[in-house]
Amino acid sequence: MYANHGRIEKYDHEFEGVNSRLDGLHAAILDVKLRHLEEWTERRRAIAKMYDEGLKDVVKTPTVLQDVRHVYHLYVVRVKNRDKVKKILEQKGIPTGIHYPIPVHKQQAYQYLGYRQGDFPNSEAYAEQILSLPMFPELTEKQIRYVTKTISEFGRCKGKAA
Repeated sequence: MYANHGRIEKYDHEFEGVNSRLDGLHAAILDVKLRHLEEWTERRRAIAKMYDEGLKDVVKTPTVLQDVRHVYHLYVVRVKNRDKVKKILEQKGIPTGIHYPIPVHKQQAYQYLGYRQGDFPNSEAYAEQILSLPMFPELTEKQIRYVTKTISEFGRCKGKAA
């Protein structure tokens, strides 16, 4: 647990730990993959731009500050009725994720700081609204259009999704 951020299970941490999970085999794979990093990052940026354009009037898309170079490891939107939207997308063959569903101040590892429910209302609200859309360099334009069209149709039928 210590080598994996004090993790009990995914996104739930009992104590403060470190990130010490890289072994020799993973290091060798990473050595090969790093040669493609810039190409993959540029493709992710292109995908994010397509998502931004297709979803701008439907959900809250990521905000990127000027002079910041985002790598889009994840493409996270904010939606109302997140669990319902997630279920509908998955029924239509679109996998989604919920990354970081527990705000840091509510993690057991940080209870000693004394924060309570309501101390960080933005992070608490976001934890209930965030949804990660498919994001990997091999996504095709057709797949991206399918995702944006499906979310847009849901938004039109049920009122804005976010």
